[in-house]
Amino acid sequence: MLDYLARSDVLLPAVPTRGQRQHGRRRKYLFGDILVLRALRALTSRGVSVLRLRPSLKTIRPVHAKITASKIPARYLLTSGDVVSLVSARQLTSELTNHGTATILLDLHALRGELLDAIKSGLPRSRTG
Repeated sequence: MLDYLARSDVLLPAVPTRGQRQHGRRRKYLFGDILVLRALRALTSRGVSVLRLRPSLKTIRPVHAKITASKIPARYLLTSGDVVSLVSARQLTSELTNHGTATILLDLHALRGELLDAIKSGLPRSRTG
């Protein structure tokens, strides 16, 4: 899945490595990248196409580095299937009204908690490449 996301320019590691596109290189992801990966997994399990989200995901890419184990710049990830927005709890009502009825809302604080629990319990090392 990571290869597909990188080749499709959907999600690239926030920590650049020399020769990033060469085989056998390890990718270095920040905490925010992994949280976004988990959000993408949740969206795809609900039938959302990551390729349709690609342009919108590129606009939030700079935010990945601001997501840490103790801080998230927005509470929710909101999507209508082709547009992704990061919104605070204050903005939620107006954003839900603007997105219409076919909206998926992910609580990033809950995803962060799940990720921290997984890290504490010892996440299995994923395959690189």
